[in-house]
Amino acid sequence: MAYPTRGRLTTKAEADALVNAFQTSPIFQGVKGGFYGKELVETLLSQPGCDGIRYYHGLGPDPFDGGKVKQTIVLAAEDANGNVLTNTLLEYGPLCPPYCPGGNPLGS
Repeated sequence: MAYPTRGRLTTKAEADALVNAFQTSPIFQGVKGGFYGKELVETLLSQPGCDGIRYYHGLGPDPFDGGKVKQTIVLAAEDANGNVLTNTLLEYGPLCPPYCPGGNPLGS
């Protein structure tokens, strides 16, 4: 499947505006973001035929926060034809809150 875009690089100011718009919207439920380690993302990207990353919204018990049901992002590799490669999937990166970045996070 040909996509209209592969995404785009953006500025901190543009990203802040998007994040702030979401976090002040009625659909915001408290999860600001999450973290996935480089080695795990590289494992997804190194799958034969991988052309990019597909993400899915999920909902389930957060193993890092006492099993509270929270939203999460599931990552999967995708090939150039739009097929999701399901041999290796990535889920349950630690969520913010409670695991929030220091420094200059998006939306600040």
